[in-house]
Amino acid sequence: MRQQLSAAVGRTTFLIRSAFDVAVSEVASKVLVTTTGGQLYVLKRRVIDLGNGKTQISFDVVQPPTPLPPTGGSGQCFISCSPTEPKAYITVPSPDGVTDVYSYNIDANTFTKVAKGSETQIFQTPCFSPDGKKVYVTGKDRVAVFSAQTDSLVKEIQLGSFASEFALTFTPDGKKAFTGADRDPQYPNSAAVIDAQADTLIAPIPGLADSVTMCATYDNAKIYTTTVGSIAVLSTMSHQIVTQIRGGTLYGGVASAPQHPFVAACSDKLELIDSRIDQVVSQVEFPRHANSVNVAIDQHQICYVTLDYFGLFVAKFY
Repeated sequence: MRQQLSAAVGRTTFLIRSAFDVAVSEVASKVLVTTTGGQLYVLKRRVIDLGNGKTQISFDVVQPPTPLPPTGGSGQCFISCSPTEPKAYITVPSPDGVTDVYSYNIDANTFTKVAKGSETQIFQTPCFSPDGKKVYVTGKDRVAVFSAQTDSLVKEIQLGSFASEFALTFTPDGKKAFTGADRDPQYPNSAAVIDAQADTLIAPIPGLADSVTMCATYDNAKIYTTTVGSIAVLSTMSHQIVTQIRGGTLYGGVASAPQHPFVAACSDKLELIDSRIDQVVSQVEFPRHANSVNVAIDQHQICYVTLDYFGLFVAKFY
């Protein structure tokens, strides 16, 4: 089944029930979508340059969707795609109540179990390093470091009194990583910065009430992190909040790409932010009654938003 983005409208919606997380493989030119029902959808992206700054964008939906392992597993399945090969890491809740880590070969459509979760080893959000050599995966009080070449756990970065659960991003130069979570009474801080070359904790980041999702700007200068009613902008040098962007309400996700300065954010609508000026420059409404969950943006500035029961919302700003 093929769907094409209209140059006039610039948006379409794919019916994917219980869509949760979304990631783009630029290497494979595919979009991966996980569902809380334990399925993985794959869309083949086709971009044709028509000249004069115009493009024709279409998607082939690979059918049927692939069941996520293990059989019976469902829930919040987070995904990250490698920047250097057709590969992804996916965290999948299993029927025994823990979350496991899988490596996914995008071309072969095969899964390999990388790590088994436990009550003390909680896996949540994966994120590939910019060079594709390692994968960070968040936990409750630690970040697990996996080798993307051997699919093995090589280290754990203990965060101590710093909570890490959902948010995780690398700066494009690969020198630092930032992580965070919802405010937890057990932890005095909800965000921290990591030396991504030494895989060691640098410091906590004070002043964030919550830190649900994060992304780094293309110039390595700033981190965008969503809170309940705004987007906090952090300096990657001082690790301090430098400004707040207040647009939508109840932000669900924020995403960037290293090829351009634009950041996509989803709340009650999809917003395109110019990170050079930290301002919303365009926005588009979602279908009525739709609730956004997460967002991704690719090198062509195409935005992908998961809308719980509605599916995958795709938009291109012209």
